[in-house]
Amino acid sequence: MKIVLVENDERTLKILLLWLKEKYPQAEFVSFEDSGECLEKVEDEKPDLIIVAMSLFDDYFDIQEFITGVKETCSCPQYFLIQEDSEVERAQIIEMGADDCMSLPLKPMEFLARTGALLRKATREKNAANNKEISIGRRLTIDLESGVIIRNGDTTSLTPYEIRLLSVLISNANRVVTREALIRRVWGEDYLGESHILKQHIYRLRSKIEDNPRNPQVIVN
Repeated sequence: MKIVLVENDERTLKILLLWLKEKYPQAEFVSFEDSGECLEKVEDEKPDLIIVAMSLFDDYFDIQEFITGVKETCSCPQYFLIQEDSEVERAQIIEMGADDCMSLPLKPMEFLARTGALLRKATREKNAANNKEISIGRRLTIDLESGVIIRNGDTTSLTPYEIRLLSVLISNANRVVTREALIRRVWGEDYLGESHILKQHIYRLRSKIEDNPRNPQVIVN
């Protein structure tokens, strides 16, 4: 297990590492003082979780750029530490795509509980993704590692969120998964964005997977 910390305050970093190393003594920890350096190296590091200080960013545009940049190369959860206990700020960060956030000063028990929840989520998704190539019949192959679908010989690319959604669906094959559970697993526990986002992604997936999206045979409800 590998956890990346992005924090330029030495005291805060030491405290976080103290708590995390006591809780996860077998884990590997990598720290960056700059969000740009993290973005450059996240694909090589392949972390299970990124914990990042919001104070490193100048504005929300930079935060969105970071979140999107990480998601393009890594499916790991992103946990933001924010300066003020602001409901509006927390909601904005979650809507941008972060998986969780917590305001300073940190409370160790809550911080570690949230960290544990995100690591469990990452483990579930990784286990699902380990089944990298799935063939359904003779005409459909889904490759989660490369993010492509081959249907009737035609190749179509998947977006990062489509990959995450498919991973959850595949790991729950032949089970009923509720709308709320899918949103939590794909967009995070505290997602507060558009309510129809799941419907839109299911529609797009069906258009890529199904021979007849109006009469789905693979993704059914």
